[in-house]
Amino acid sequence: MNPSKEKWIHSVLSSLEGSQRAKPAPRLFDQIQETIARREAPVVPLSWRRMGVAAAAVMLFLNIAALRHYSKTQSETTVQSSEYSDAESLISNYNIYEL
Repeated sequence: MNPSKEKWIHSVLSSLEGSQRAKPAPRLFDQIQETIARREAPVVPLSWRRMGVAAAAVMLFLNIAALRHYSKTQSETTVQSSEYSDAESLISNYNIYEL
């Protein structure tokens, strides 16, 4: 390693010599415990839960309906495109419309 970098590391570490460890206030732990004990858990009313369940059910229903609609339109599109390609191949193979 670079000697100047080692000097810098050594000077930083030696600057900590003689420093004292930080000490919390004497009643800090008790105050934290009291604050935790005083805090009340928020109570979610049952009506909010019902609303959430109802909203989730509606979203699920809408997703299922959208998927069904999408799959139905995809299958119709596939059938139409295959019918078109069959007619196109018939026309091109047998030259029906040429004189």
